[in-house]
Amino acid sequence: MKYSRHPFTSLLALAAAAALAGCSGNSASPTRVVPTLDTTAPLAPSGMSVVVDAVTGLDMLQWSNNSEPDLAKYQVLVYSPSPARENAYVPLVDVTGSNRMRLPIVSTETTLYYRVRAVDRAGNTSAPSSVATVRLWPSVAPSDPPSDDPPPILHQ
Repeated sequence: MKYSRHPFTSLLALAAAAALAGCSGNSASPTRVVPTLDTTAPLAPSGMSVVVDAVTGLDMLQWSNNSEPDLAKYQVLVYSPSPARENAYVPLVDVTGSNRMRLPIVSTETTLYYRVRAVDRAGNTSAPSSVATVRLWPSVAPSDPPSDDPPPILHQ
């Protein structure tokens, strides 16, 4: 019986040989890329301040933008002491795509303490910012402005 090779079999053999050639360990170029693990935390946010939003007129907690290219979000912490936990600052809200957060509307004069942390896409978290002490007062609806019109005449 005579054996003849199919042309496709020769191509497969060549492809396999080419693929295995790079696995000998003698190659000057790597055959695979090993990703590096990001363990660098972002810098702590700074520049904490209270501003009034020009559109809504509401008070906003604002901080300077971080410059890290892999920044994913900011985590706003609020001071909330409790004997049930060691840390008195607890996560309040995650802020994505912005460097500000609307402050709550209060019914009585209130002082709140905030800190902000930056978080990158790998999950590395910065140290907390310095404390922002925010004093809030209840909102008061503006009274009707005085009118120049004389009072209406009442008929009896």
